[in-house]
Amino acid sequence: MNRNLWIKKALGIASAITLILSLIAVSSPVKAAAQADASTVNVQAAVPGDEKWSGQFALGTDGWVYATALAPNGDLYIAGEFTHVAGMLAYGVAKWSASSNQWSSLGPGVNSAATALAFSGNTLFIGGGFTQAGGAPASAIASYDVNTGTWSNLGGGMAHATTNPEVGALVFDGSGNLYAGGRFDSAGGVAAQNVAMWNGSSWSAMGSGLGTTDDVVSALAANINGLFAGGSFSSPAGNLAQWTGSAWTTLGGGTNGQVLALAITASSLYVGGFFTTVNGGALTVNHVAMIDTLTSAWSTLGSGLTGSWAAAIAIDGNDNVYVTGAFTQAGGAPASNVAMWDGSTWSILKNPTGLTDGLDSDGFSLAINGSDVYIGGRFSLAEGTYAASSLVRWNALDQQFYSPGNSVNGPVYALAISGSEVYVGGDFTSAGGLTARSIARWSSATNTWYPASPDQLSGCNGTCPGPVVNAIAVNGPDVYVGGNFTNAGGITVNNIARLSGTTWNAMSGGVTGCNPPFCAVIVYALLADGSGVDVGGMFNDAGATTVNNVAWWDGSAWHAFTDVGNTNTGTNGTVYAIAYDGGYYFGGNFTSPYMDLVYFDGADWFVGWSAPNAPVLAIVLSGSDLYIGGEFTNAAGSGANYVAVSRHGSDWQALGNSLDAEVFSMAMRGSSLFVGGYFTHSGASEMDHIASWDTVSNTWRSLGSGADQSVYALALDQNFINVGGLFHNAGAKPSQLFGRYGSINLFLPLTMK
Repeated sequence: MNRNLWIKKALGIASAITLILSLIAVSSPVKAAAQADASTVNVQAAVPGDEKWSGQFALGTDGWVYATALAPNGDLYIAGEFTHVAGMLAYGVAKWSASSNQWSSLGPGVNSAATALAFSGNTLFIGGGFTQAGGAPASAIASYDVNTGTWSNLGGGMAHATTNPEVGALVFDGSGNLYAGGRFDSAGGVAAQNVAMWNGSSWSAMGSGLGTTDDVVSALAANINGLFAGGSFSSPAGNLAQWTGSAWTTLGGGTNGQVLALAITASSLYVGGFFTTVNGGALTVNHVAMIDTLTSAWSTLGSGLTGSWAAAIAIDGNDNVYVTGAFTQAGGAPASNVAMWDGSTWSILKNPTGLTDGLDSDGFSLAINGSDVYIGGRFSLAEGTYAASSLVRWNALDQQFYSPGNSVNGPVYALAISGSEVYVGGDFTSAGGLTARSIARWSSATNTWYPASPDQLSGCNGTCPGPVVNAIAVNGPDVYVGGNFTNAGGITVNNIARLSGTTWNAMSGGVTGCNPPFCAVIVYALLADGSGVDVGGMFNDAGATTVNNVAWWDGSAWHAFTDVGNTNTGTNGTVYAIAYDGGYYFGGNFTSPYMDLVYFDGADWFVGWSAPNAPVLAIVLSGSDLYIGGEFTNAAGSGANYVAVSRHGSDWQALGNSLDAEVFSMAMRGSSLFVGGYFTHSGASEMDHIASWDTVSNTWRSLGSGADQSVYALALDQNFINVGGLFHNAGAKPSQLFGRYGSINLFLPLTMK
């Protein structure tokens, strides 16, 4: 399908790139303590320090995906108008390995948009508007041997007398002949109007071709009953034609608008495009229809699609018909740019508990492998929540969207370090393209993503789309995970679970109970303690023990934080942060035993500071200094906004010019306090969502150009600051929702003689 041609024609622009810059934008919900903020994929100009940000944590492409195709071994190939895939250079074409879940380029790729793909054995055929492929001349069409990496220009390719030739449709027949459609008037030097056949060594024309020099063939389909073509052409009339073996004839009276998509079964040809009627206007179909190629009888697919166009059609092994394009309804019901027709009814692509469906912008291509449906286009989000930069995978069995790439596809709220591994928690469905529901592992030793466990989290409390992880704590071999979920690997766990290796374990009923009418049981804070973990959040009970928002698990049983006189048990509001220095600091949104920050020494509750005027979301201890971050302003009247320090038991003091918005996370290394949040400045100095405070020089320092959206989580390993949040760029380079800042100290091995 010639995506470039019909996009330019339909939208009246000189280049599809113009729209890439103006239309791609995403937004996403944030966790309870955070403010929502809009995001874009625009990357800032690089500044000193940006070289320390990793560029490997990206999803999808930096431009539109026009075509998708599957190799016999299950590898996915994509084509489009991009220069990077998952942060690596890949010009116009790229491969996603089914075995390693990694992206790779196809050598130098192509030098302009690639718009069509087709496989034959181990050879990938590529069509588009390019003039070079693999670094050598190739006019609009080329082939690539996936085993040897060898490129071929297919007899010199296509030419056009007045414009650049383009190939946007490719299909093979049962004899192995390749048919190419697009806009050209010769193929390999042979006169051929917009359609031609390649027999493996030479090109040949097909009758007088389709249309004229200004027309275009956008789609091709073939089976044992024949070859079919769709596009925008008037000879033969009607934009839809069948090849008789010697000439082209109009099929079924044609359509009243351009045909963009064809997909065929034994005798059923599914047709999609800009049209609204078929057979000379005799039948209203609204952008998609089916024609019996033996009888030329048309059928509707319900009431069709409400919108602009159907761009791609694919049929799975159960004869379900998937359609993507630019539409808002399928069969009269809401459907966002992708839907499925089962032969009698339309259905949307959405997790049963999800809040929205489909894609946030247009889809251009489809490829199906078993229960996996790959969709390419110009979208940024799938199901309204999950990052999907122009490419996404829908699994029809588990009803989830996944994003092939080198990061997670949803917000990151929690990070924890265990040796060379970073545990990442949040609200996502995939990590590195693998199924990973809300928790995953990133190995810095292998530079690879893994599910934290093959057994996934599920369920949630209250109105929510699925399980969410807000806190992770590592204690020896155990990894504690807390958030809003009810099951781990099929075991009832109630918002907190212990991961031993890759096996989930329940913790005596977990945490439950909250005070209606507006509440959901959620864990927000975890801190390793003894042989167990301290837990903070919004809950009444831990196991059978009344605890009120904070509890201690000793490895086998739950305990409450209660003073000697049993006057106060826990807090009367949510706990977001916990720290320990022989006693316990609890920060959150509560008024009892004290306001938003309190100290418990094991026997009683204390404060030694002025009460913050808004919730405390993060606490860090460094020697005798106590640092807090959150939503408060002017702590103790000192001008300390959103972050403050109590030195040697003093009341709150400001850190320089403070920050201009909320702090969600903090971490300490040596004399540097790292903070992440919603802020963008300290005084006049730009500090985009992440910064460090030097406790020796008492100055704020930026981390390059920072992140383009909120930072929710920080975790420090030996060489890097691991960062999670809602951002899509960090350090002026793509970094989807997870990033790393720092440098590796290299130690050369000692050679013994």
